[in-house]
Amino acid sequence: MPITIDFEKDYLYQKGELKGELKGELKGEAKKTYETTVNMLNLNFDIPIICKVLNVSEAYVIKIQKELGPVL
Repeated sequence: MPITIDFEKDYLYQKGELKGELKGELKGEAKKTYETTVNMLNLNFDIPIICKVLNVSEAYVIKIQKELGPVL
């Protein structure tokens, strides 16, 4: 008589699945924040405005600005 286990009902499986979903959501939010920061820098928004609108630190915006190099 074979023993069958439904892994999808297992507590640890569900916990891991939830953890993965949350990790994915955070990664998506970070990507969107990065893309919006780049767009705002390209549109010549001032750094303090970007920080206030996106709720990010000035160091974060400056780091991205350095990655982009000089804007033409």
